[in-house]
Formats: sequence, C-alpha cells, structure tokens
Amino acid sequence: MNKTAILQLLREKAPLTKAVIASEAELTFATVSNLIEEMQADDLIIGMGYAQSQGGRKPVLYRLNPDAFYFIGIDLQVEKIVCVLTDFEGTLVHSDSIPYHVEDGPYKAVQSIRTLIDQVLSDTKTTFWKIRGMGVSVPGPIDNQAGIIISPRICPVGVTFRFAIC
Repeated sequence: MNKTAILQLLREKAPLTKAVIASEAELTFATVSNLIEEMQADDLIIGMGYAQSQGGRKPVLYRLNPDAFYFIGIDLQVEKIVCVLTDFEGTLVHSDSIPYHVEDGPYKAVQSIRTLIDQVLSDTKTTFWKIRGMGVSVPGPIDNQAGIIISPRICPVGVTFRFAIC
C-alpha cells in the first residue's frame, strides 16, 4: 500500500523529493527511502536531477519511469478500431487504427484487435511483456454478469459481442 501511495503521488505531482513524499504520504523518511530504493531497483521510478537545497546536500527529485510499463487502449467504433499505447505516466506513445465494419461481428473484431495490437507493438518496438493493462471501449451498455454488450445501437440486430469482463 505504501508503494502504491508513493507511485500515485509521483503520478500526480512529480518530480518530488523523498522528504516531500514522506510528508504527503504521511510516512517516515526511512520508509520512503527504503521503498524508493526498491522501486528504483525494479525500474519503476528514476531520479531526475536535484531540488534546491535547504542546507546541506541537494535532494534528488524522483519521477515515474515512463518506460517501466505500457498500457493499451482499444476503441471499437462503427467503421474502425483504434488502438493507443501509453507509457507508465499515461503519455500517448503511439496511436493507430484499422478499418472495421460492425456488421462483420465479434469474431472479426477480436481478430482485428489482435492484429492492431501486434502492429502497434511492432511499430513501437514494445515487447508484450511490458504491457501491464488494457482497456476496451465498446459501443453500448455492458451486462457485467453475462459479459455482453446490451443492445448496442450501432450493431445490426442479432449481433452480440461477448467479452470477458474482469
């Protein structure tokens, strides 16, 4: 939980020093120092220069390592599928789309999504193992229990999309 709190602070307010992180997260300086060391070893955060000194050594400023992980977003639209890749800080790295017609149905959609993801990863030279999450935007309300899109307005009658909802 403490690591998550630190990562959230860095996502929202970076760059920050250990002292500021300790104060904002209401943790001891020693706890923050140990966790920062662990997260640097895991390549989650990086030092990015120094803050002004209040006397003594200049404190190191920390931020998220944008290359630590990546996230994929998929937007299933009426006539195309859009795929975006963002870095660990949420910055857009790459965006691409391919034509798709909703009448082609869910199996073609899944095949097209896979093809598009492979293309985006190839274009950016990002390995699949660096992906830590994926979100899919679909055209209609979702029945969480059944894992299906309910009466999407853009889909032809009889076409049902079924997704695993986690």
